[in-house]
Amino acid sequence: MNKIHENIKRLRTEHNLTQEEVAEKLYVTRQCISRWEQGITVPDLESMEKLAKVFEVSINDIFEENAVKELAIDNAKANQIFKKLIIALTSVTFIGLLTLGILVFLRPTSSNASQLDMTPRFINAKIETRDLTENTITVKASNISTNEDPIEVTLDFGPIQNKVYQYDGRKIDSSKLSTGDIVIIEYAVELSSKWITKVILVDDKVERDFLGVIVVTNGKTYQSYDDIIENRNDKGIIFHLNHATSNTLGSSSNTINNRFASEFSYELYGDQVIYTHTDMQFTVFYNQDLLIHPIKIGIVYDDGIEYVTKTYNKYEYSGEIDYENENAPLLYHSHEFTYTLYFEEVSSITEIDVFEYDQNHQLIESTNINNILNMNNFNINPDAIYSFVKVKSISILGNPVFNVYELLAGESVELNIADEFGLIRSEKFYYN
Repeated sequence: MNKIHENIKRLRTEHNLTQEEVAEKLYVTRQCISRWEQGITVPDLESMEKLAKVFEVSINDIFEENAVKELAIDNAKANQIFKKLIIALTSVTFIGLLTLGILVFLRPTSSNASQLDMTPRFINAKIETRDLTENTITVKASNISTNEDPIEVTLDFGPIQNKVYQYDGRKIDSSKLSTGDIVIIEYAVELSSKWITKVILVDDKVERDFLGVIVVTNGKTYQSYDDIIENRNDKGIIFHLNHATSNTLGSSSNTINNRFASEFSYELYGDQVIYTHTDMQFTVFYNQDLLIHPIKIGIVYDDGIEYVTKTYNKYEYSGEIDYENENAPLLYHSHEFTYTLYFEEVSSITEIDVFEYDQNHQLIESTNINNILNMNNFNINPDAIYSFVKVKSISILGNPVFNVYELLAGESVELNIADEFGLIRSEKFYYN
């Protein structure tokens, strides 16, 4: 007949559990499990009951006859009923003795150990309070999929403090959990510290909303998001800003025609969104010779703007914005942004000459546009079929550069136009 230590090791192996994982479930040390499996020591009846729950078997599958008698005697001595137990041992069979042992020494629920439902369960929760003195946390929890009303539960933090994970599976320091965080709790049987197997931090509280970035060359210092929006038509600024309302994100920008791209990504836990991110990239074009003031980069937060003076050609900033929905307080409700800004010095046009030809290829009209801001006021000659457009620019080295484009009626060409503060925008010249 197999011995107890062999049964414990066999059952642990069959359940793909490590000694450390079994020890954690029984609140004992790994060395204790190791001594049991080597036969150095034997678990008491209470530990046997816990092992039966972990392995989802009955106690009979772990015990052997001699061992259970020894354990029963040891426990009887501890409870000062040794005399009664000796009489019982001489008058009952093994099955009767085991039943007596369970009735005398085990809690009433022990006979149901093999009937516990160990199916993993998940529940969303928001940390309401964390008591460092008592080492407890109080959460408001609800099963989102069944739309249950939230319940408030206070948990002993000791047994779960080594079971805290980031949404991407990385184990994290439990001290990162704080009031206002959204977590998903994985547990079995019931929502209590004893049965919690994992706490996943999916959305920590956003202390400072990151709203976006602004590039300034006009010498002004904008103080806030609202200040930028009120002066959004100023020359010498480029910006991209985000704003949040309940469960909704929006944006405002004037980066149009500056090379801009964005990419959205997200993470799921089961079928629930637990992380969203947008990667923003845009290039700021400028003409160094036309700059009157240094280029400033502003990182816009909900409580103000932090500025740095441009010294490099690439900057990257990241942060989060909260858009909590009062109707779904236990769901993920923040969004992460990463802005990557590239700065590129380019030439800008200073003058345009348009030479128009009719169907006989005869030059019928020439027009000089020396005020670039008025180029969209150009009107095509009604008899013209095509044109040659000569564009004069000043290179970044200060030398004049000429480019010639052949345009049919109705076509256009994209040109770099500088504002009065040296920022370049891309704008089309339409031949129509």
